[in-house]
Amino acid sequence: MAAARFALGKAAPGPAPARAARPLRAVAACLAAIALAAACWAPDMLADAAAAEYEFEGRFDAPPDGTPARPYGVAVDPSTGAIAVAVQADEGAGPEESAVLLLHPNGTLASRIDMPMSPRGVDIGQDGRIVVADSTANRVLTFRPNGTLVLSIAAADGLNMTEPYGVAVDRPDGRIIVADKRNHRVLVFHANGTLAFSITDAGSQSGNITSPYAVAAGGPDGRIVAIDTSDRVHVYSRDGTPEGTFGPLGGTNFGIPDVDPATGRIVVPDVRLPGIRVFEPDGTQVATYAANGSQAGQFTYPFGAAVDDSSGRILVADFSQRTVSILRGPGATSAVPRVDNVTSASPDGSYGPGSSIGVRVSFSLPV
Repeated sequence: MAAARFALGKAAPGPAPARAARPLRAVAACLAAIALAAACWAPDMLADAAAAEYEFEGRFDAPPDGTPARPYGVAVDPSTGAIAVAVQADEGAGPEESAVLLLHPNGTLASRIDMPMSPRGVDIGQDGRIVVADSTANRVLTFRPNGTLVLSIAAADGLNMTEPYGVAVDRPDGRIIVADKRNHRVLVFHANGTLAFSITDAGSQSGNITSPYAVAAGGPDGRIVAIDTSDRVHVYSRDGTPEGTFGPLGGTNFGIPDVDPATGRIVVPDVRLPGIRVFEPDGTQVATYAANGSQAGQFTYPFGAAVDDSSGRILVADFSQRTVSILRGPGATSAVPRVDNVTSASPDGSYGPGSSIGVRVSFSLPV
């Protein structure tokens, strides 16, 4: 397996001895300048070492059946471990290839919900319902796992949504959070589709949100997180009160985030690393996982992230590789599938046809 680059913190050096020789002071100054330059060049190296022990556990193809489509968003059912992946048809392929794929926890295909427009962000509620942003059609759809359409949201407060991109479900009450990109706002709906409130602090001023394309919600305090096209991360309380903004960090290209339900930390895919960054709600970066390449444990264009509520593992959808990788972080457990019990796997560590991962998964899609 290819080695991943983990972010490690570094303690500040102590004061130099009072009688240090001038040449030694010069060498120390030179080393400090080199360290500073390295930190500016690779900000992922500034993370807290105690929280940086992320390990690659496995990956599977998305779509798993070779359909000419690429994954954008990914979500995990908090009750069953089932996985939803929003895939967009390749350029030149038929629009019928766009879909929301429902996968068993081991990455095999359970069913698909055909969406001939542009599915982007996706999330799964506590009751198993799947919420997806149908971006080109300017609507948000809710399905039962069997594909039955439950709800369609196309307008809010007398104003049509324009290119809704990211969605999140606020568990356990089922509120739906939407990044209404072209209207420069975040919308929060009750589970029945009625508007609860909107966040519309649009503008270029620091703290204002312009063209939000990704949202997440969760953690012990139920915070709402939105990322705009300037790579600024906006954090709000559960009622929409602004709590702070951080970024852009410089040299980043953020994707669709998620919030760790246990810690409230914000997990953000970064295409430029490529990999993930993990932040406290106040913007302190505490960890990264970065590995550039196409082999197992590496990323090319990571764009969607989801935290498995039951295990704490992180799923990362790579748009370019057409894969979903699983990372295990500090405190995470191996829920189904138990990738650490691999008895016979493909050479690249992937889940796929012909691979035996030494597990028995009992799973059925509820109606």
